Amino acid sequence: MSVGIFVISLERAKRRRTYIQSHLQSLNINYTMVDAIDGQCVDENILYSQANMERVKQSPYWLTKGAIACALSHKKALDLFIQSSFDIALVLEDDVVLPSNIKTLLSDISKTIGNNDIVLLYYTALRGAFLSKTGSKNITSGALFYPIELLQFGAATAYIIGKEAAKKMSDTIIPVSAAADSWEYFYKHNCYKNVYLHYPMEIQTKDFKSSIEYFDGGFKSKLSGLVDTYKIPLLYQLLRYKRKIFRKKITSQIYLTDEKSPYYKL
Repeated sequence: MSVGIFVISLERAKRRRTYIQSHLQSLNINYTMVDAIDGQCVDENILYSQANMERVKQSPYWLTKGAIACALSHKKALDLFIQSSFDIALVLEDDVVLPSNIKTLLSDISKTIGNNDIVLLYYTALRGAFLSKTGSKNITSGALFYPIELLQFGAATAYIIGKEAAKKMSDTIIPVSAAADSWEYFYKHNCYKNVYLHYPMEIQTKDFKSSIEYFDGGFKSKLSGLVDTYKIPLLYQLLRYKRKIFRKKITSQIYLTDEKSPYYKL
């Protein structure tokens, strides 16, 4: 099956845009650049017209303008994929670090999954999370596992999705009622039949500041933005160190178990 690569990137985030273009070029990868919807610039009324305002009021710290724009950006990428001739899509955000064997990984996975499936290549967990060995699918590098509790996993940095699943997910995103990485939410809305996580995880991320403004740009967010932009000595190094430690924490608490996953289907 043919695989298309769609990269979501904010046009104003120049460092991130330059990085991902250089990174993909170094891997000799063809891709489609998807200009992300900018939560800071788009008209607030237009943005909220595409959101479930009841859910926004219930979760104001998570369904911020940035989070809503992020979800709409993923819909934009999915819609481009749906309109294309590709059978499967790899959707990436612009802080992703792909392994040198990414083409082999994509080839193996495209031969393994169906058009109504999704595979998370990068994911995080704030506490210990488990993957079931029951029904796992071995590939050249690692295997595809079913999660025990999908709600524990986050991040929409890199995922592979079939066209049927993409159509359902695109239709479900609006009105925006959940963040782009709310995989349990989309599963409960029947967006995909099978959800797999690739393990051991080979994809990483750069230590860029998140382009999603949770808490709608509070003092800490603005301060870290200034430190990031102007690379203020000592504070910049400290900020990068803290991000590195946090990133290691949320990507290292993944364990395998013999327990059967509730998402496993014969």
